Amino acid sequence: FVGSLSLVFAIIYLIGRFVMNKEQILQKIKKEPWHFCLLAMLFWACISTLLSDDIYTSFHGTDYRFDGLQSYFYYAAMYVCAFIVANTNKNKVVCNVFAIVASLASLMVILQDFGNPFINQCFVGGPRTAMFFQFNHTGYYLNLGIVCLMGLYLYEKRLWLRFYYALSLAFQLFAILVNSTFGSYLGSFAAMIMITIFFYRKVRRFDYKPLVVVAIFFLI
Repeated sequence: FVGSLSLVFAIIYLIGRFVMNKEQILQKIKKEPWHFCLLAMLFWACISTLLSDDIYTSFHGTDYRFDGLQSYFYYAAMYVCAFIVANTNKNKVVCNVFAIVASLASLMVILQDFGNPFINQCFVGGPRTAMFFQFNHTGYYLNLGIVCLMGLYLYEKRLWLRFYYALSLAFQLFAILVNSTFGSYLGSFAAMIMITIFFYRKVRRFDYKPLVVVAIFFLI
């Protein structure tokens, strides 16, 4: 329901923006080409679905994972809705809430790994899954939390908040190792490299903060 509502809103918004200010949209795509790359991926998924031997399942997905093309459009709509929020403070609130939830998930993963009976009874997914059905799903989520915290740490000016983000980052990195989803760990590693490159490219001066992120990653 939320996905459908977001999709309708995103379509209306994008059509309105394109009609009202076509040049601004084209400049935005030129300045930030990753939007076009994601759109190309969605287009490619449409082709794959049309050429599928089972178009119904390819579009709707399975009952367990709900991973069809329909979900891809919902993800795209959520992406557009998040992008519409231009206020930096509101963006930061969303990122902070996301990071806090990821830290709670990390705590559950660690407690499950220690064999905490209460936590194990609360969730049915099994070891190292937290609130998900499978531990790989938890790893993917923690990967996003780690990437989010890297950004929050690098662009935070207040020392006490940077300290909090650094601790949270270390905690979630430890949890993703406990979770043992190697693909997510590699994703975090690749993100660390790319974020460091983009950060230095933007500030164009030496700053110790990316080195702290790298140090935390390797120490954990």
